Amino acid sequence: MTLAKKQGNFYRRTSSLLMQTIFLTLLFFTGILSASIFWAASPNGLAFEESGLITEKEFEAPLPQPQSLKIITYNIGYASGITNNQAIHWPREEIEKNLNEIAQNLKKENADIIGLQELDFDSKRTHGINQMEFLQQALKLPYAAYVITWNKRYLPWPYWPVKIHYGRMVSGQAVLSRYPITKQDILAYPKPASNAFWYNWFYLDRKVQKLNIQIKEKNISLWHAHLEAFDPKTCLEQAQALSQNIQKENLTHSLLIGDLNSVSFVKIPLSSPFNKGGKRGILEERKQALEWILNNTSLKNAEEEPFYTMPSWEPIKKIDHILHGPGFTAQNISSFSSLASDHLSLIVQLTIL
Repeated sequence: MTLAKKQGNFYRRTSSLLMQTIFLTLLFFTGILSASIFWAASPNGLAFEESGLITEKEFEAPLPQPQSLKIITYNIGYASGITNNQAIHWPREEIEKNLNEIAQNLKKENADIIGLQELDFDSKRTHGINQMEFLQQALKLPYAAYVITWNKRYLPWPYWPVKIHYGRMVSGQAVLSRYPITKQDILAYPKPASNAFWYNWFYLDRKVQKLNIQIKEKNISLWHAHLEAFDPKTCLEQAQALSQNIQKENLTHSLLIGDLNSVSFVKIPLSSPFNKGGKRGILEERKQALEWILNNTSLKNAEEEPFYTMPSWEPIKKIDHILHGPGFTAQNISSFSSLASDHLSLIVQLTIL
């Protein structure tokens, strides 16, 4: 064999070995990346169920047949104040301060049923505080129903800087009640099809709690919802599915409460940035989901006059709602002022017919 042929064979073997090394290296790192993503997007092992009913017997007390009910819906924004979803770190003291303010305000209202959205149960961003437990204990309401809607081992968001990543995420929503919650069914909806598949791996679930609440001889059906916030088409589809479920029941004493991410009223000053770039029009379009529910069920919105709940420091829109069936009439619609969340509460006194 000539020297040239030997050199050619050597170069071919070397090139082949190099390609194999590059391929195996890429395969190795792809495997590591895939395993990391799978691990991060998978749910945490929890010390409690994904949904459930809780009774604190020490808070139970004999109750007369009520003539009315005070209902509150409140998106507490994980008790992160007006900086909810921003790329910052919240000290534990700030979360506890906001939770105490929320508890004190709710305690003053002495409500019968409270729907709470954006609650953390065991999340790194809020220092592992079980916010539902905190509020139930503070308010001494004996009955609770909850559902986990976001359970990820590691949430890499906000994207940058890495030290701000939320990490372990266990959050959801809950209803606290003075009256027994006898049953809970969970309605789960698909994630937005417009999201990238990998984005939906980490995205929260949208779930509705359907509760039976026993108020002496009356059985109240309550749907507690937090519908899609960022994709109007998905929000409308969820509202359509929810309306179908509500209308199928067709109950006189029925309630739908929560953050529906669909406006009933919009108030935007000319100086507001929402008046620029077509943003006002976007908000106006977000009426569709709420209008679908009102047009396709027997439910009625509690307020008739303009009322605003978001953002808490300068409310310009109402996306938090209490809808009621024909077995109730609404009165005394109000809220309390607080910057412990980016939402204001919505409080309604309902007369039972």
